[in-house]
Amino acid sequence: MRLSISRFAAAIICWVLSLVASAQTDTKPDGWYTWNITTVSSAPDWCCYDWDGKTPAMTVCDLDQPSFSYGSNSETQTNSDRAKIYARKQNGELLLVRVLSSHCPVESDSSITNIGTLTTDQSLQWLKPYALGTSEHASDALAAIALHEGDAALRLLQKTAREHTLRETRKNAVFWLAQIRLDQSRAFLKDVMLNDNSEQIRRHALFSYAQSKAQDRDSVLISVIENPKFDRDERKNALFWLVQTESSAAINYVSELLQATD
Repeated sequence: MRLSISRFAAAIICWVLSLVASAQTDTKPDGWYTWNITTVSSAPDWCCYDWDGKTPAMTVCDLDQPSFSYGSNSETQTNSDRAKIYARKQNGELLLVRVLSSHCPVESDSSITNIGTLTTDQSLQWLKPYALGTSEHASDALAAIALHEGDAALRLLQKTAREHTLRETRKNAVFWLAQIRLDQSRAFLKDVMLNDNSEQIRRHALFSYAQSKAQDRDSVLISVIENPKFDRDERKNALFWLVQTESSAAINYVSELLQATD
C-alpha cells in the first residue's frame, strides 16, 4: 500500500509540474525566446554559412527570415553537448522554431528573451504542439526535438513517424530520425521501409536512410533492389539512391549489373 501511495503521489507531482510549465508557456508575451538544451552525441554543429566557392564561412543567422536554411561544416565541427532553441510566439502560439549550435551568432529585428537551460521534458512542452500541428515550418520543430538527449524525444519522433495523421509530418519525423537519431532508430527505420502501410512513407524511409551516414547504407539499398517484395518503382528508387552515394560498393554493384545485361 505504501508503494502504491508513493507512485500515486509522484504521478500527481508530475501532473502539477506539467500544468505549471504549460501555464508559463501560454502566458509569456509574444516575441522570440531562446533556451539551451542538452543534445545527443550525434547532434550536428548547425549554423548559417556563406559559400565562397567550396569554402563555407560561418555567418550570422537572421531568425526573422521565413525561409531559413542552416548546415554544418565538417572542417570546423565542434563536439558540444549543447544547442540553442529559438522560438517565436505570436498571438500566444509558436510561429517559428529555429535550432542552432550554442556558439552560432544570430540576429533579429525584435528582442530575444533568454529563459536559460531547460530539461528535455520542459523543452518538449514548448515544441510538441508546434511540431505536431499543421504549420508548414513544423519540420524545424521536429529537427529540434531530434537533437534532445534522452528517450522521451526519441519516442515522440518514432510515435509521430508511425501514427501521425498528416503524411508530411510522418515523413519529416522519419527523415530526422535517420539524420540525427540513426543509432537508436536503425531497426525502426528498416521496419518502416519494409512494412509501413503507406507506399509514400516506405519510399521516404528508403530515401532518408540513403541520405544518412549509416555504415550499412549500401547493403540496405542493395537488399531492396534485390527483394521482389518491393515493387518495380521502389527497387528503381533504391538503385537510383545507391548510385548517388558514389561509394565503391555502389560502383562495383552497378558495374556487375551492367556486365550481366551485356
